[in-house]
Formats: sequence, C-alpha cells, structure tokens
Amino acid sequence: ADTSHQGPYPLLAVGGAAMHRGNGTVARSMAERAIAEMQRNGANVTEPSVLRAAGLLQSGEVEAALATIEPVVETAANQPFALAVASLVHAAAGEPKTAVHHADAVAHLPGATYLDKVFAYVAAAGAFAQLDESVQAELSAEAAVACAMGVGDVVVTPTPYSKRLIE
Repeated sequence: ADTSHQGPYPLLAVGGAAMHRGNGTVARSMAERAIAEMQRNGANVTEPSVLRAAGLLQSGEVEAALATIEPVVETAANQPFALAVASLVHAAAGEPKTAVHHADAVAHLPGATYLDKVFAYVAAAGAFAQLDESVQAELSAEAAVACAMGVGDVVVTPTPYSKRLIE
C-alpha cells in the first residue's frame, strides 16, 4: 500500500483485510492513513471512518469507536456497512436499543452484504441479551450463523462448541 499510485484504496484493502482477520491495530492504522490522504484531497472519508471505528472496537477502545462512528451514522443512514459496524459498537458500549435499531436497519437496506447482515445479527444477539430478551438473542445468533453458512463462509462457520451454545 505504501508504494501504490492508486491513492488510498490499497490502504483500505489492507485495513479491511486486517479487520476481517481481527487485527484492530492494523485496521485502525490503515484507516487513519487513508483518512489523512483522503482529507488532503477533499474526498469523503465515510468508508475509512467506519473501518477505523471497527478497528478501534476490535482493539477494545469502545469509547473511541463510539466517538468515531456517531458522526458517520448521521450521514450514512443508508450504508449497510456503516450501520452494521454502528450496531456492533453500540452493543459493545452497552447501548442495546440503539444497537438493535441499527441492526434492524441493515436487514432492510438494499445492497447489504451477507457480512453486513452477520455483523448486524451478532450485534443484535448481544443487544437483546443485554435487554434480557433471550429468545430474540438466540434467534439473532441463529440468523447470523444461517446467513454465514448460507454462503459457505468458512471463517464464520460454527464449531461444535458454538453449535451447542446456540442449541
């Protein structure tokens, strides 16, 4: 990404791959570099800001993730990835009603990928658990697994242990 003449896009690709591997530090770092480059060019920084929020969350920096995602959600109300990450951040921040609201929006937006939906279902499961709505929490967890398995995702595919948790 450092030697590319493609602008910030290689940074976003590396950051996105790091996020999917669970490496929040690299995801955040690449997102921050992309944001700086895009701001210099006057470009919209929604996508790298969402990636930054996800990286911060993965690094355990929940308050910083919340501060990063909130302004993005105000302008990205129709962007499934932004709302999926927002649902995860709000669930982690102990704001289950907001998490459920964002997760529900993802489920109804055109263009939402299976992974956007999986993120939203996982956030909803955690949020419903916080609200002591165990049936909804279980249904949301099952929806996440079904969505991932439906496309053959080998990373999210449940283990025998996670299957027992769902049952």
